[in-house]
Amino acid sequence: MIGCFFTIFAYNYRLFYIKKYGMKRLFIIGICLCLSGMVSAQWHVGCEVGANWSTVKFPSYEMGGKRMTGFNIGAVGMYRWSERWGLQANLMYTTRGYNVSDGVIIPGDEIIKDRVEDVAVESKYIDIPVVAKFYPGLGVHLDAGMQVGFLVGRTLKYGNSRQPSSLLGERQPVDVGLVFGGGWESRSGVNVGLRYMLGLNSCYKKVDDFTNRSLMVTVGYLFCL
Repeated sequence: MIGCFFTIFAYNYRLFYIKKYGMKRLFIIGICLCLSGMVSAQWHVGCEVGANWSTVKFPSYEMGGKRMTGFNIGAVGMYRWSERWGLQANLMYTTRGYNVSDGVIIPGDEIIKDRVEDVAVESKYIDIPVVAKFYPGLGVHLDAGMQVGFLVGRTLKYGNSRQPSSLLGERQPVDVGLVFGGGWESRSGVNVGLRYMLGLNSCYKKVDDFTNRSLMVTVGYLFCL
């Protein structure tokens, strides 16, 4: 009987201890786990520079469109919350556009074929791409997300002669597109990336097609905060 009494007493005491102190311990352990997750998550900031090759999706009357070489430079910020996943945003100054070899395309007006000079339309944007990053291993990452670009200027050239941009169609101030690609990051912070941008809206108002297409190569450096 005495042994049974002590067994029941010990069992009830354990239940009392768990009810009184166990929840506090579980709560503290949970906080510690959350804090350790926040510590393991890392913020990175840095810069990137690169080149791009761009064109537009021409209408059915495509006239010898060729890619234009441009450049991009800017800042990058990344939040990596686990070994496999991260989120990155850039603030980039980018030049992109298109070339036409056999004539001049004036959206919304007419096609002029009596010129022999090449035509170049170059636009300058402040781009803000935001992508999710997946790391399968060995520093390799795969990216996918969206980009918003704000038009800050554009030029039109016939051959080597610069022309008024008023000859172009009505400007589209915002360029929206999908971005996807990949790259490699070293432990020292060096980052090499390849990304493709697929425009979703025309770069001219009230005109179909003329959506931007751009392939971009970048090299950058990231600092861990």
